[in-house]
Amino acid sequence: TEFSTGDGNDTANVSLGSYDGGIGSDTADIEAADTTSGNGFGWILNGNYLGAGSSLASVNSALALGSSYQLYNNAIGVQLTLSNVENLNFLAGSAGNDLAFALGTGTTYRGAGGIDTFYADWSASTADIAWDGDSGNGITTSNFERFLLLSGSGNDVFGQLDDTGYAELSTGGGNDVATMNS
Repeated sequence: TEFSTGDGNDTANVSLGSYDGGIGSDTADIEAADTTSGNGFGWILNGNYLGAGSSLASVNSALALGSSYQLYNNAIGVQLTLSNVENLNFLAGSAGNDLAFALGTGTTYRGAGGIDTFYADWSASTADIAWDGDSGNGITTSNFERFLLLSGSGNDVFGQLDDTGYAELSTGGGNDVATMNS
């Protein structure tokens, strides 16, 4: 299914096919049908496949290359292609290991079964960021077990992070604090 909107700031609830937001500040609310057979969702970002086990550096590098986003169903291939989309909400994960990333003014990211990974780049922020493992910086997440987070020059506080290799942080300037759970 191909879906496109014209000028203006549009929001579309999408799960399959392609969505072209057109001109404006457009949002994709992804409610992907879980047809992954437990294999999870990854992404093809600017030609690079990334999944739930990807590193902070690899996700950051792929996103820096441009704005080509394809939701990749690890059981069947590309499930959804996004173009001219500036904001993203990931509203439903799969039974497998999923990767979700913050984009623009997206506010809601939900994993599901498996070991799901959430990535956010707040490195341009000069404000203090307080992240408690489920919310912070205007974002709410649920059912994520792994976090890949970059912060800026504020005095940032990261709490409730798992210390068993399930968090990668890169903090900028400021006096930052991270609390790890064992």
